[in-house]
Amino acid sequence: MCNSKLVHPFYEYIKNDEFLRTKSPNKELEISDIFYGDENKLKSNDYKLITSTLPSLAHAITHLADSFSNSYFVFVSRDKMDLASNIFISDYVSGNHYSYDPKAIMAHIRWYDELWEIFSNMLQNRVTTVSFDSIMKSPNEIIVAMESFLSTDLLIATNDINNPSFLPTNEFSNHFQNTLKTAQYI
Repeated sequence: MCNSKLVHPFYEYIKNDEFLRTKSPNKELEISDIFYGDENKLKSNDYKLITSTLPSLAHAITHLADSFSNSYFVFVSRDKMDLASNIFISDYVSGNHYSYDPKAIMAHIRWYDELWEIFSNMLQNRVTTVSFDSIMKSPNEIIVAMESFLSTDLLIATNDINNPSFLPTNEFSNHFQNTLKTAQYI
């Protein structure tokens, strides 16, 4: 979706996470309460959609859904071993305490998947799941599916998108899986 001139990516940057901790029933959220952006400025630049990939926003999905009636949520599913090995080899500046223990990583991934399942059931027609492999192998089909899901033409010429080449799993994935087996975590 980042190839669309209608989409402004906020990636993983938020202004503050206060709204994650408390839900003020009397205050409707605005884009500027969460992100470093102003809704009017975004609209004046012809943006129609924003995206964020911040994992900690998962805790606030219902709050976001309640505050933004026109919000939609896309979960990108990944191969669990590939994801776990990427988490395990990442050097985080802070937080992510689970990332240094293979068993804790797998528990965190299971928790995240279970959380998404709960939100999917709650928000039904406002959520969808796509696999990372599908994005990489068939990006044109995913764009068409996202346009249908969002009822929006993303103005991306699907015939201009080449299927990228990628390794289906990272090189460390097999080592991580062996570590789990050796430690009898799986």
